[in-house]
Amino acid sequence: MSEHGGNVLEMALKTGLDPAEIIDFSANINPLGMPASLKAAIIEHLTSAECYPDVEYRRLHAALARVHHCPPENIMAGNGATELIYAIVNRLRPRTALLLTPGFAEYRRALQRIDCQIEDFLLDEAGVFNPMSGCCRCWPSANRTVCSWPPLTIRPG
Repeated sequence: MSEHGGNVLEMALKTGLDPAEIIDFSANINPLGMPASLKAAIIEHLTSAECYPDVEYRRLHAALARVHHCPPENIMAGNGATELIYAIVNRLRPRTALLLTPGFAEYRRALQRIDCQIEDFLLDEAGVFNPMSGCCRCWPSANRTVCSWPPLTIRPG
């Protein structure tokens, strides 16, 4: 099994740091924490967790389609990026693909599962990235923008 990002407690044990000192960019987790509005919505709808959810996401698709003015069949929802990567690859079934590397391993695994021919494009810091001075550099798999942010943007205070 491959190691997954987002395991701050494990990293704290390995490094001897307090988990509160670690800002983890290896997974799609908000470094500012869960918004209060989301916590309130979870508490308000906690009884809904007693039933198995609609695996077709019908209500979500309808709501997103209304907001984005498109047909519900144009919406694809899933339980995290990995599920969606596999769903999209299975739906599109590409014969060839260009993979930017290094990158999130699940793209390769999903493409290999359908026998897609993969061409690697190696990203190197000297040839692709243009770091700005005075900024922290953040280019993990979860940061698809490949840009830098000032440290206070990431953790205000």
